[in-house]
Amino acid sequence: QHQRMQEVQVEALKRRELEAQQLAWETQREREQVAAREIELRRREQEARQVVEQKRLALEERERQLQDLEKESEQEHQQVLKLQAEALKRREHELQNLEYVGKREREQLAERERALRLREEWLEAQHQATERQRRDLEQRERD
Repeated sequence: QHQRMQEVQVEALKRRELEAQQLAWETQREREQVAAREIELRRREQEARQVVEQKRLALEERERQLQDLEKESEQEHQQVLKLQAEALKRREHELQNLEYVGKREREQLAERERALRLREEWLEAQHQATERQRRDLEQRERD
């Protein structure tokens, strides 16, 4: 009966260790997903900046062309500049929105990382407790 009790304890310890290994694997997988999301977020922000820069450069080129046409139609020129300025403002607003979303996502990712660290600490404590119990059990078996 004593031996059966020890076998049950050993099995329970093995199950706990397997559960801890599974949680550790899931934690690693989630960490990799967090890193992939961060990379994707940076890529999207960079693309948005490039689009705004391309639009800005295109706007500057268009403004130079319009200056040549200014002699023909000052009123038309003013209307085009106004529309272009509004478009640039919209693009800048879009970039600001993307940066805000990126900041919020980074904060969420940081919070998830904190939760993952706490989970790892808990897993390590569980592992240490399991190891102590295993050593105690082995010591009792030797005694």
